[in-house]
Amino acid sequence: MEQAIMAGGCFWCTEAVFRDVVGVSEVESGYIG
Repeated sequence: MEQAIMAGGCFWCTEAVFRDVVGVSEVESGYIG
């Protein structure tokens, strides 16, 4: 998979979880819509 868009609550809490996932090369938070 090249890209996945996830929805979550707190930006920084969600980023922290995904930064530790093996295979994830980049994490970026922002607003959609």
